[in-house]
Amino acid sequence: MTETQDQTQSSFLDDIPVEVVVELGRTRMVLRDLAKLDTDDVVELNQPMDKPLDVVVGGKLIARGELVMVAERMALRITEIVSSSGNPKQ
Repeated sequence: MTETQDQTQSSFLDDIPVEVVVELGRTRMVLRDLAKLDTDDVVELNQPMDKPLDVVVGGKLIARGELVMVAERMALRITEIVSSSGNPKQ
């Protein structure tokens, strides 16, 4: 591919929307307990409050960050970019 073709393909790819997931934590429940959930019930997650949250795109971890407030909305401040090998970038 020529440099111009690379730039055109890169430009095209830059505009493709992807779903970004910020994972607060996980838990495992049996369906019986899940079906019993009601308003004001609390579901405990495996994530400690002080641990960075994972940012996942296409099932792959790409970054970590912390929750912040921006104009009365929750947002995420990126604190770490993760390389393709799964390790933090230096």
